[in-house]
Amino acid sequence: MVTWAGTAVNGLLAILLTSAGLEAEVHDVGVTAVNISPAELTAVLGGLERCPPVEDLASYVEGLRTAKLDDFVDEELLRRLWAVRHAKHRDRVTAILRQLTQTG
Repeated sequence: MVTWAGTAVNGLLAILLTSAGLEAEVHDVGVTAVNISPAELTAVLGGLERCPPVEDLASYVEGLRTAKLDDFVDEELLRRLWAVRHAKHRDRVTAILRQLTQTG
C-alpha cells in the first residue's frame, strides 16, 4: 500500500495491521502486508472503520528499547511515550483507511 504519508504514519498503520493479526513491513512510502492476498487485505481493511486510540495499539509495538538509557526505563512508560508521540497521526491513519477501502 503506497501512502506517501511518511515513516511515522506508515509505522502507525503497520502497527494497526499487526493488531488485526497481519504481518506488516514499514517503508518510507507505504506499508507492505505480508502473506495475504489483495482480497483478504481488502476484507481486513474494510473491518477497520478508523484507527483505534493509539494507547490501545502500543502493546503491539516491538523494539521500544532503542535509545542508550532505555534499558533503565520501565517498558510500560516506553509504551506510553510511544503512544504520546504517535497520537498526532491517528486522524491521518483513519483517512488512509477510508481512502484504501473506497478505492479497494
